[in-house]
Amino acid sequence: MTLKPPSWKRHIAFNAYLVALLGCALFTRVTAQYRFDHWTADNGLPQNSVRDIVQTRDGYLWLATFDGLVRFDGVRFTVFNKSNSPGIVTNRFTQLYEDAQGDLWACTEGGEVTRRHAGRFTSYTKENGVPAHPPVYSGGDGRGNLLLGSAGHLWRWADGQFQPADDYRLPAGGGAEVARNSAEPLLFWSDGIRAMGFLGGQPFGWNIRDIQAELGRPLLDRQGQTWLSTRQGVYQFADGRLMPSGIPAEQLAGRPSILVGGRPTVQALTAGADGSLWLTELDTRQSRLIAPRLPEMTDVTGNQVGGVFVAYGDREGNLWLGSLRDGLYRARPQSLTTFAKPQGLSFTEAYPLLEDKDGALWIGAQSVFRLQGGVFTRYDGRGSFGTYITTLHQDRAGQLWVNGRWRREQGRFVHGLSENFDWLGLREIWTMCEDRAGALWLGAIGGVLRVQNGVMTRFTTKDGLAGDDTKVIIDDGTDGLWLGSYGGLTHYRNGQFQRWTEKDGLPGATVRSLYRDRDGALWIGTYDSGLGRFKDGKFTRYTTRDGLLDSGV
Repeated sequence: MTLKPPSWKRHIAFNAYLVALLGCALFTRVTAQYRFDHWTADNGLPQNSVRDIVQTRDGYLWLATFDGLVRFDGVRFTVFNKSNSPGIVTNRFTQLYEDAQGDLWACTEGGEVTRRHAGRFTSYTKENGVPAHPPVYSGGDGRGNLLLGSAGHLWRWADGQFQPADDYRLPAGGGAEVARNSAEPLLFWSDGIRAMGFLGGQPFGWNIRDIQAELGRPLLDRQGQTWLSTRQGVYQFADGRLMPSGIPAEQLAGRPSILVGGRPTVQALTAGADGSLWLTELDTRQSRLIAPRLPEMTDVTGNQVGGVFVAYGDREGNLWLGSLRDGLYRARPQSLTTFAKPQGLSFTEAYPLLEDKDGALWIGAQSVFRLQGGVFTRYDGRGSFGTYITTLHQDRAGQLWVNGRWRREQGRFVHGLSENFDWLGLREIWTMCEDRAGALWLGAIGGVLRVQNGVMTRFTTKDGLAGDDTKVIIDDGTDGLWLGSYGGLTHYRNGQFQRWTEKDGLPGATVRSLYRDRDGALWIGTYDSGLGRFKDGKFTRYTTRDGLLDSGV
């Protein structure tokens, strides 16, 4: 997610087992795989009650809790409260809203309103025009302007203060013509008897006994449609009145529902009779299973849906769920398709993978497979590359190499390199790279082999390598190479090797993957020591404490 993560989190691409390539067709109701992350007061939250969620335009995720405002960058939580943040007068926050100018507004349980502008907090009370009778509710007008509601009346922010706005109206169109990247939460207020929202560009009130609104504010989607969740189902506002959306209750997979904010189209989160959580696309009426039950959920009672009090979808497709007693959940969709024997494979483990210039995927296992157009083709290695595939490479001419020595020509594999070499001494070949001069470099257990103009030269630690067992070789972006081995990191340029080991600050000696990002930083994946970043001569190490799922990268 673009939650303003550190730059390392934006550039990492993890090498994983092959389990997915193609998406599945959706039906009216489908199941989907989600991976859940769960945070409580034990691992980062100030307390376990999450009242509202919003992702601001700078990528951060903000939470409203009863122990301060919380900002999440994808790795760490930062808490802003009255003890550490000037301008905050109470810790008990209830609602969040980001206006069109990028200011974050937060309502409190006591009726105060806090604004974050240019990184600074300012709190407003009745002396600044804030309604004097809490609770105070916040929301938008459909054009990104903040409105407040209290005791059946409206206030708007203008000229540096809040002003009464019962007569506030938008020009014709009601904001539907305004381009928006995500559904806007509109103002909604209720005292349990009457309800009021800013719908269709003007205040609109109704008796709560006729239409009993549920949790959350109305949402204005990208097409200008306004949605509201009620006890009677999901309603829409059109032609100056609230009316049922026409979505049958059975298609919502459970009632009541919570509307999911943050996305261009509106979704509804519902809980089935068995406690299962479902997500429904309101425009297409497609539902998918999120989970039979949220993991570690203890509170499924009260004014919640399956234990969820607020739901929010970020710009990266994650679903965030806030509860009143069980903290924060993140549901990450796993758009994976598994390929196994029924799809034409005859193995359970795949290591080297290569996408060629034509878009076909080559897979190394006990043999070589090509996946193209959804069809697997198997290539028998008997008499050539054998039954143990360690490396796949496509050179600039478009020719495929297997295990460093075998080249594909006219649909068959032939010797690509001279047999007049001590291949047994080199042993298994793990990686292959072509440098800018056209030389082929092979990394193997017994060192590195360079093949240039038919001349083979072998390099080992005696020549300056950090380790003989070389797992990865990549271009350095100029005219050199980076080499990773079980021993350390090596750079080659102009006939000279320079090496780094753990003694020089390298995060780990077992280097097995390398990646050079657009900023020129080198990312170093290790077998068991986490992730390293090398920039301007300095190493930085990241581990599971910094957000990695595992120490092996």
